[in-house]
Amino acid sequence: MPDVMPTPQRPWVPPQHRESADKMFASPAELAGRSWEQVRQRLASEHTYWLVTASTDGFPHPRPVWGTWWDGTMVFGLGNGNRTARDLAANPRAAIHLQSGEEVVIVEGVAGQIDGMPVGDLWMGKYGVPPPEVDWSTFALRPHKVLTWAFKDLPRSITSWRFG
Repeated sequence: MPDVMPTPQRPWVPPQHRESADKMFASPAELAGRSWEQVRQRLASEHTYWLVTASTDGFPHPRPVWGTWWDGTMVFGLGNGNRTARDLAANPRAAIHLQSGEEVVIVEGVAGQIDGMPVGDLWMGKYGVPPPEVDWSTFALRPHKVLTWAFKDLPRSITSWRFG
């Protein structure tokens, strides 16, 4: 999947609050000036990501993972048969959050196991070590939506980046 340019939008607001939202959130002109490239660079350079899946009983299951943004997807590895991999096999909807709670980036989408990725090269280039030599699979999370905001500029900075 090639890296695509998503559309920046304001977050969804119920109709009864839209007039006040116009004063609180960014204008269409401000949104048009926001840089997807900056978001993409943060996604690619982060060291550790928080992957959130839903367990079979529906409870959230957050776990730190290593990975990178590559060719329009979040790519990460999981041990075969571990709980997170089983969660994704049962329900591929997931989210990935960067570590910062101040400069927030949250990727929501659908994840699946993939083959043929140059994971060893990606891993060495980013972390300086090869992937673990265990029973391991590579996954890619295809984004549906990416949410970003700067805590110091809430709620004006909230941006919903939509794909497709």
